[in-house]
Amino acid sequence: IEQIMNIFMRDKLDDFISEPADVKFLPLQTSSPWQQTQLVVFLRAVLSSIKVIKDGVFSDLFPNLIRFCLESSSSFACHQSAKGCGCLVNKMADSGCSLLEQEMENVWNLITNTSNESERRKNALSLWLWITKGLIVRSHPIGVTAVNKLLTLFVDELLGCSVADGFHHLLCDFPDCLNSACSANIKIFHKQRLFSIVVPQLVSLYQSQVSIRQYCI
Repeated sequence: IEQIMNIFMRDKLDDFISEPADVKFLPLQTSSPWQQTQLVVFLRAVLSSIKVIKDGVFSDLFPNLIRFCLESSSSFACHQSAKGCGCLVNKMADSGCSLLEQEMENVWNLITNTSNESERRKNALSLWLWITKGLIVRSHPIGVTAVNKLLTLFVDELLGCSVADGFHHLLCDFPDCLNSACSANIKIFHKQRLFSIVVPQLVSLYQSQVSIRQYCI
């Protein structure tokens, strides 16, 4: 993973090319050519497959991957980097919680600020969902907080429907990440725990607010 960090964040390609490249290789910079930024899919694949994320890797990579996800104009790059963030939080050490909460607060502010462009808010929501999934799979307590915040977005005219769809996303299994074959940190009965957290609140929302009943169903 250190070698991957050197490649994706520090333009260190000495082990792969014999002569200096004419163009900087900085695939996590949104200003880089699309041929570079699309390679975030390979970074996501690496993050999916390794078993443990060391503290230094998490603190260096997580903020940069979040920034890339939120600033990229490519839906493919946004999706892959969001999945990468989910893999990172799934395998991080507990010492990373402070940084995680700080970054999640920034993402949440983007989601809830209605003055932001709609696409920017949707990208932030997608990122939030993947981070939440990475936490829920490992039954991390910050995941519960993230889920509870999602429930408050049902009243959002722009994002309400996407949030409802997002709960299906939280319960689904994916073949390329956050599964046992990809060395994910998975706790038994995590889906049942999510169900027990969400259903009572959905029932309460359904009974109290007619305008969002379609989302609760």
